[in-house]
This record gives sequence, C-alpha cells and structure tokens, in this order.
Amino acid sequence: MTTVVDRPNGKQVPAPKLFDMVNRKLIDLDTPYQREVVWQTRKMAALIDSIINNFYVPPLIFAVRKNRENRVIRYCIDGKQRLSSIVGFMNNEFPYTHVNPDGTSQDYYYAESTDRNKRHRTGRVYLPPDLRRRFDEAELYAVEYSNLSPEAEIEIFSRVQLGVPLTNAEKLKAYMSPTKDLGEELYTIYRKDLSLLFADIRSRLFQHIVFLMLILKADSPTFPASRRKVEAYLQDQTPPTEDLKKKMRYVLDIIGEIARSTHCWCYTHVNGQQRPFLSLEFVCFGLYISKVPRRFNRSIEDFSKDCHELRAHILHQVHSKPPRMGAPAYQIAYQWIENKLDTLGLRPADVRTPAEPSLTPDTEEYEEDDDLLESTLAHINTNSLLHKRKRPALCMETSPAPIIPNTSNHHISKRPVARRGGKFPRR
Repeated sequence: MTTVVDRPNGKQVPAPKLFDMVNRKLIDLDTPYQREVVWQTRKMAALIDSIINNFYVPPLIFAVRKNRENRVIRYCIDGKQRLSSIVGFMNNEFPYTHVNPDGTSQDYYYAESTDRNKRHRTGRVYLPPDLRRRFDEAELYAVEYSNLSPEAEIEIFSRVQLGVPLTNAEKLKAYMSPTKDLGEELYTIYRKDLSLLFADIRSRLFQHIVFLMLILKADSPTFPASRRKVEAYLQDQTPPTEDLKKKMRYVLDIIGEIARSTHCWCYTHVNGQQRPFLSLEFVCFGLYISKVPRRFNRSIEDFSKDCHELRAHILHQVHSKPPRMGAPAYQIAYQWIENKLDTLGLRPADVRTPAEPSLTPDTEEYEEDDDLLESTLAHINTNSLLHKRKRPALCMETSPAPIIPNTSNHHISKRPVARRGGKFPRR
C-alpha cells in the first residue's frame, strides 16, 4: 500500500541563514540513511557559481521534528552536499572562480574573517561587494515535512535519489531506538576488523551487526531474522540488556582476533577452496561462540577450526548456492551448533529443549541486495586477509568429520582463555 504523508510546507531561505542554522545545529546533515558521498571541490564551486548567477538549484528537503532536548531540528533528507558546499565556501575552505566579461577569471574566497577559518591565509582575494551581495541575498527553496514516520522519511529519500534506491541495509539505519544506537556503537568499534571480512559499502556491516544482535537475543532454533522481525526489532524502544551487550562484544572480539591472525584461513577458504565469508555464516558462527561457556577455555585456533567446520557443513547441506540468509540454511546451521556443543561436551546433555513451532515459513529468506552480494564476492579478490597469508592451514584441506554426540570433555586441552572483555593473550 502506498504511503500517504502530510502536505509539506515550502519557503525560501537565504544562504547565510542556512549557514547559521547548520552551525547552531538546527539543521542535522547526518541523518542515518545518508550515503557517504562527498562532492569534489570542483562540483562544490560549481554550486556556488549557480547560486551567485541565479541558476536553478534543486530544493532542500527536511523532516522537521523535536529532538530529545525538545529543540525543533530540521533533519536533511535531501541536499546534504549542497548545504555542505555552502558551509565550506563561507568558511573559506575553497574559492569560487568568477569569469569576467573579457574571458579572464579570478578565484574569490567568501570573506576576510579569521573566525570563519582557522587556516586563514594572507594573499587571498575575497568576493567584491557586488558578488558578495548577490550571494548573501540568494535564497534556496526548502521543502519541510512534519509528522513523518521513519518509513515515510526513507521512502522520500529513496524517491529523490534519481534511480538509486536505498538498499535494505541502508533503510535499517533510519530507525531511532536504543537498539539502533547500540548497533552503531558496535559498528564504530569493530568496523576495522569486520572490514577484513566484508566490503564496507552502503551500510552492509551495520546490517550484519543488527542480524547478529537479534539472533543472539532470540537464541532460537527457528529463524528470527526475517525482514519484518528485523524492522520491528529496530523500532522497539526497549534498551538492550547488559547481557546482550557483553555477548556481542565477546563474540566480535573473537571474530576480530581470528580475522587478524595470519595463520587462520577459516574466513577465506573452505576445504582448500577460496570462498568469501557470508552473512549467514557470520551470524551463525557468532551464535556458536556465544553459546560456548568461557570456562571451557576454547582457544582462537579451536574457534577457527570450528568456524571452518561450520562453513563446510553449511556448504555441503544447503542446496542454494551460495547459501542465503533464511530459515532453511539457518536451521541446518543451528542443528550443527547443537550437535557440536554436545560432541565437545561444552554443556550438560539435558540442556536441550524441543524447538517451539516456527512462525516463519520454512522457505523465507531475508532479501539480500544482489548488488551488495556481488560486491562482497568481488571484495574477496582484494581482501587484505588474503594478502596477509601465504598458504591455507592443513585444517582447510580436509572435510569435516561426522559429529557424534559425546558429553565427555576430558580430551579438551587447556588453551589460553579470553580475559575480561574478550581479549586473548598474545603468544
């Protein structure tokens, strides 16, 4: 069903007033769904030329609402680069090139004021009074929407992107909740490590983290990360528990430690063949790590072998190639996790309980964006993990042995144990 939004208001706003509103944080340019695209100086200068010479500039689009401090803020849906260009020019960060009637040109900075730019330099030429007046009196048209839902806001953003719609991952960042805030915090902390595994494009890493948060929270044999459930999870205003936060940090610490290890190949190869790490494998391996009690002292090498065994099992058992994030593949992986915990004696045998009836269709899959999947597959060719390694470990060359439940754990050798916070001692 088509979304219906309230009729917007429109008004003309002078460029200097927009500059002032951005500086006073009455305009927020960093809405979550904004793409990480930055105009080059030449394009920014071209916009200033359009403003001074009265050429058409597309309207700015804002969502108007109050923030947590009860201040009325205009959140930029469209026009971030235009506003950034105006702010940059008025801060003397780049010049405007004015072409004279005789064909000569002159670079002009906005105004001679050290307050506008700490890197103020002498020898610059500034706008003459007539050009300065034309710029200061120029007005940009602003369209302002009120009472927008997050879904409507990202729908407007998507429709003005001229044929470049938002991916499912980018849409997830539009929600405002404690859960989304935790996801962004973890993304900031672990971005460097996770970028070794996945191409950090168009919010894909953030999406993987949200999947993992929901799957660890649910800890269910039924697939908990359908599209509707993920969206509902990010809209929930209930703060994440401290237990979930600790689990996430512990899991991501171990995943990152393996990624940085130069002798672990479990993320790049399966049975000696090069295969990229998939989102399904990432979340299921994370779930497995979270279910292994720390007191069993499982080492990085052990976890690396477990990851390879899980990936080989998924590749062998799941019919879709590559395995996709969805109920069929997830249930196969979850059964491997349960059997593996029993085989290694990593929990009492009576812990297992019958699975609850699934409300998710057996065939349901999360809709992954094809362009992102292709980008991730291509990313493996230049992945820095491959450049850091000379040859796969022997464990990558063998198929996994059948899992036979066994509750004894006397055969598990003592390995370095993770310290508080999930960090493993260096050898």
